[in-house]
Amino acid sequence: YATLVDAGASVLCVHGRTKRQNKQFSSAADWDAIAAVKSAFPDLPVVGNGGVASFRDALDLLTRVDAVMSAELLLDNPALFSNRSVPQRDLAREYLDLADECAGDVGEARAHLFK
Repeated sequence: YATLVDAGASVLCVHGRTKRQNKQFSSAADWDAIAAVKSAFPDLPVVGNGGVASFRDALDLLTRVDAVMSAELLLDNPALFSNRSVPQRDLAREYLDLADECAGDVGEARAHLFK
């Protein structure tokens, strides 16, 4: 803990999967392991990540940590943390509009649209 804080860490993000549980061999994230890290570092904010497949999952994980992070699922449903469903067509249009406005090249957005 002291090493993390001494190095300047002000928050810790923990992914609840091992190195071997990559995309090809993915399995359930270990939220108990994430909670154990939070217990070990009670004064350091801990963000839990991994296995968040729904709004309910986000709320459940939030009972163990200070914040929740998700990646892949948010590409599919950016409104996940708001607990509302937004039609993907509407999201795609909004995303392309933002990409056009901010980046100037909507081609850079292509990978995210086909997740």
